[in-house]
Amino acid sequence: NLLQSLNWSLLQFDAAERDPILKLSLETESNLLLGPHFVLPLHNERMFKAGWVNVLEVASPELMYVQMDGMLDQVWRMEEEMEQFYTQEMAGQEIVPEKLSVGLAVSAVYRDTAWHRGRVVAIEEEREVAEIFYVDHGWRALVKMDTLRCLDSQFSRLAEQAVPVKLSGLRRLGDVKQWSCGLVRELKEIVKRAEGRGWIQVREEDGENAVDLFMKLAPRHGSKWGPGKMILINQTLVGQGLAAAKPGHLAGVLDRSLMWEGIPVVTKSGNSDSALQKLVWTSLARFRQTDVLV
Repeated sequence: NLLQSLNWSLLQFDAAERDPILKLSLETESNLLLGPHFVLPLHNERMFKAGWVNVLEVASPELMYVQMDGMLDQVWRMEEEMEQFYTQEMAGQEIVPEKLSVGLAVSAVYRDTAWHRGRVVAIEEEREVAEIFYVDHGWRALVKMDTLRCLDSQFSRLAEQAVPVKLSGLRRLGDVKQWSCGLVRELKEIVKRAEGRGWIQVREEDGENAVDLFMKLAPRHGSKWGPGKMILINQTLVGQGLAAAKPGHLAGVLDRSLMWEGIPVVTKSGNSDSALQKLVWTSLARFRQTDVLV
């Protein structure tokens, strides 16, 4: 019948009154009030089986954000269209402060003064700022609320390009709930020595987005790893006594046959200087930004 065909996730039945009332749920109503540019949350990019990546952010071996090389061209093209939409056409819709919520997908300006896709991760009402995680680049920044714009639906089709991954086959030492500070520091130092560049191979048997990470490290005093040698970071952490291998887990082997297949030719439409500038900012801005952006 009619009642059975209704989408009850969008509706609320109120029988408290004399005459029962069928109305939109509070959540649905608040979403609609955001206007026509409100979009559902972005989805994460599906991992390739293997590929070159930029490591954007390191929280622990269980949470690292990487950006796949093969998707960079699509991100740049989309951001050029965002610049046209939000800056030149001034078509972006402002977000009503009362409707700003954690998890909301937005369009926000970063230090490069360009528009990027972001997600609200925290709100400081007294300072009228929101902490934004830039979902394609792994940056974080505090941004004035009145500068945020609704993410137009045309910019929500591409999945988030800062992909969360975890290193496969690792477990903590002893009966502890957190990874040691020493391990996290070493992992960040390794990524820094590799200038954030790496090759990943997915290990599906170890859970969602579990990967083997191979990197070529710059020489460090006292290090046995020479220049030009790709090493498995997962195994390096075990070898340094900072983590333990999971029982039965076999260390990954670099599949060089895949490394040079399908290397993308990155092209840019429009001004080549704009493309170069974006590449420079992407390289320079791989850190957690805590200054308020206006």
